[in-house]
This record gives sequence, structure tokens and C-alpha cells, in this order.
Amino acid sequence: MGALGAVATGAMLAALFPNVGASGMAWVALVPLILAARASTPRGAACQGFAAGVLFFLILIEWIRLFDTTAWIAASLVLAAYVALFALLVRLLAPAPTGWRALLVPASAWTALEWARGLGTFGFTWGGLAYSQHGNLPLLQLASVTGPYGITFLIAAVNAGLASMIGVAWSGKPLAGREGVSPRSGDLRGTLARLGVVVAAVGLCAAWGYYRLHRDAGAAPKVRVAVLQGALGWEGDRLPRVTDAMRESSEVYLRLTEEAARQGAQIVIWPESSVPGQVELDPGLRPLREALVATSTRLRVSLLVGSSHRDEAGRLLNSTFLYTPDSGLAGRYDKVHLVPYGEFTPWRQPLDFLYRHFPVIDHEFHPGKGHFPLRAGEAPVGVAICFESAFPGIARALRRAGARLLVVMTNDAWFGERSATWQHYHMAAFRAVESGAAVARASTSGITALIDPYGRAITETRLFERTLRVGDLPLAQRPTPYQLAGDVIAWLSALAILLLLGIQWRRSRRSMAGLQGPATPKAEA
Repeated sequence: MGALGAVATGAMLAALFPNVGASGMAWVALVPLILAARASTPRGAACQGFAAGVLFFLILIEWIRLFDTTAWIAASLVLAAYVALFALLVRLLAPAPTGWRALLVPASAWTALEWARGLGTFGFTWGGLAYSQHGNLPLLQLASVTGPYGITFLIAAVNAGLASMIGVAWSGKPLAGREGVSPRSGDLRGTLARLGVVVAAVGLCAAWGYYRLHRDAGAAPKVRVAVLQGALGWEGDRLPRVTDAMRESSEVYLRLTEEAARQGAQIVIWPESSVPGQVELDPGLRPLREALVATSTRLRVSLLVGSSHRDEAGRLLNSTFLYTPDSGLAGRYDKVHLVPYGEFTPWRQPLDFLYRHFPVIDHEFHPGKGHFPLRAGEAPVGVAICFESAFPGIARALRRAGARLLVVMTNDAWFGERSATWQHYHMAAFRAVESGAAVARASTSGITALIDPYGRAITETRLFERTLRVGDLPLAQRPTPYQLAGDVIAWLSALAILLLLGIQWRRSRRSMAGLQGPATPKAEA
């Protein structure tokens, strides 16, 4: 059962996401691993979890091979350690399939570990259980209260309930009973009751979400936004940006901007790195700088443009520039959460003896100073550049700083038609629901989209088409519960696991002390 359970869970977890997209499988994907972990030793459970995690992440993040095969394998092994720890916690803290602990420990452990692996400089949120439900709009509304981790908790709890039901039904040693009723029957009834509570909770959340989707939210001020997709064909390569590429980019995006203005756009958004080089510093880009200011003034539109920049200290930044009709260059946001090994090389100098044997990037971006909105007319706009849109905390920080519209500017051309393109895109719907703000997503080659505050795509593009999308987006009015409270579900899950580990450790110490017996008094001389 052990190896088969690990393979089954790893394969099903990978199948939840594009290009398979079997999202319904999320509700049973963890069951084989939970059953296998309970039937194993602690070491065996950890090994099975690690095997499931390796299979899952090797498939999920296969696209990292585009940058470096070694990084793909190394990242998969590191991420698999979280699944190994999950299986170990299930074995240590909930080895029996009965009682509330059998349900709550797996749910809390998976939620806490999924949250933990998204923290810090090396945080990575890809493959969260909640993201598999991006198409389940009623359930997705729960993210406005709990963030993605409330959805993850419910999914993991259903898995744990099903595993408990199967474990009790197959158990050869009954654990509880009542007079006149077989012990196994009593256990099964209790397990079914607990599973019923979780299923009812899922149903109630979905019903509330359905109501939220169809209620009258009231009138809100709107702004007409255009997102541009140049699909130039060379955005995903690693070649230096030559003069011809700069000229082509300028011509295409300025032409699309003219069309956006004809359709009434007030804010026009270019993708990340849509201007190769440093738009505000390169001497060769002076005509484009002047064209951006002139176009914004003439068309009476605010322009958000992706390019790079060097600050006063000479540090390279991945930036977004805002040009407005009345102010010209009105602001700049610098990407804060950078991609390790994609935009910077961690510990580059101390580990030079190691890096010299592997291909690493020849440039080094530096993080910006913080998350804050840019004011485009009457709309405070919060920008997340590419990888930043994968983190709920960044959207929360932007909304708390006053942003009323969220913008994602990304260059996903690297991925081509790989599953990462859709994986990244689907995260934008969660950021909209969590923050209660519409999202305008501009991508170099797709998917470019306008998403309402409920996670519904108002309009979206196909991959690799040169086009634009224009629509009216509401400005966020009130903070969502998640914006105010944050990741309470994840914190509580982590706290519960830590408390149970503490209790387990104390019991182990007492058991060891009992086995050793009282100290033998020394004989009197």
C-alpha cells in the first residue's frame, strides 16, 4: 500500500493543474497517502510522503527546466520535503482513523505546511490545493474571508474524512463500541458523522459563495482600463535587446495604445519588460520617453509601462513607470519579491566556488523598497510584477496601502504553451476575490485579462495573439475580511500542530521516565 499510495497521491496532485486540470480530484488526492502513512512506521511515512512530493513537483514545475535542469530537480526535492513532513505528522499525531484528531490533524498539517512554503525570499506558492478550484466560483468566494488557505483546509479535511472512513471500514481491530452494536460499526458511524460535518461546511460555504456572486453589490465608481498584449515573439529569449527589438516594441505598443484610447480607455497597461532596456535612462530610448509623455498628454490616458531601471546606487531594478496626462512621469514601482535564480542569484559571492560549475544568470536585479499604489487619475493602482501575483500577502499589502485597482504586469512568454502559463494566470482570480478589487492583467504573449472582484474573467485573450482588451472595472470600496485579518486559518493550523507536537513530546518524556522507574537510592555506608 505504501509505494502505491505515494504514487497515487503524487499523480493525482499533479493532475489537478493544467494541462490536465482534473480539479475534482483534489477532494480525494490525499487519501492514499494518509492511508499509507497510518499503515507505516514514522520513517516509512516520511519516505512515502517524500516520494509523493517528488512525483508531484517534478510534473508541476517541469517548466523550470527552461532555466536550468539542476534547479528543477533541486526545487522538486526541497518542495517534496513538505509533503514528507505532512505524512510524518499524520503518522505521529493521528495514527488512528477515529476521532476528530484523525480529521483535523491532516487538514491542519497540510494547510500550515502549504502556507509555510510560501513564506520568505524563497517562498513558492505553486501547487496550492486551493488553486485547483479556480473554476469553482462559489467556493472561490471563501477566499474573501479566509484567503486561499481556508479553501485548502476544507479540501484537506474532506480528504482526511474519507481516509478515516476507509481506514475504519477496513480496520481489522475495532477501537470503540457500544452495547448491542459492533465496535467497528460505532467507529464508522462516528467517522461518517464527522465527515458529514465537513461536507456540510463545504456546502454552506459554496451556497454563501453562490449568493455572493448573485447579490446586488451596489453601484461603485468605475474606470475604463485597457490591457495590451504585443506578442512580439522574442520576449522569452535570453538574447540582448537590440535596437530593432526596441523599435518594434515601441511601434507595436504605441499603436495598441492609440486603439485603446479610441475605445475610451482611461488607463492603458503595457506588460512587464514591454520596453527592453531602461526607458528612463538609456540615451537610445529618449524618443520613446518623449513619445510616452506626448501620447499620455494627447490621448488623456494614464500609461503603465514595464521596463528596467537603475537607482542612484546603480542597482538594477525591475520596474513599472506611470505616465499621466498632467504630470508626465508621475511615479515608479520597483518589484520587491524577485525570482531566485531567475532575477537574482542567492549568496552569489560566498557560493561562487559552486556557481562557477553551473549556469547562472549574468545580471542581478535588486528588490524595491516596498509595496505602494501609483495614482493613475482618480484610481490608486497597486502593481504586482509577474511572480509577485502568486503571493496573497502582496495584494493585501497593496490594498492596505490604499490601492483600489490591482494590476498584474507579466512576461510569461518564457513558458510558451506549458502549463505554467495557466497556473500563473489562475492565481489572479484569487487575488481579486481576496482583496475585493478588480484585476487588470497584461501579459506579453498571454494570457491577458480583465477580472472582476469575484474572480470572473470579464474578457481574456488567447496565447500569442497581438491584441488588446478594454473594459470598465469597479474601484474597490470596502476591505474584505481577509484583507483585515490575513492568514488566520493558516496561523491557527500551524499553532494546533505545534501544540499537539508539544503534548506528544511531553507524553513521550513521561513514558520514558516511567519505563526507567524511580532512581535507586544509594546504599548507606
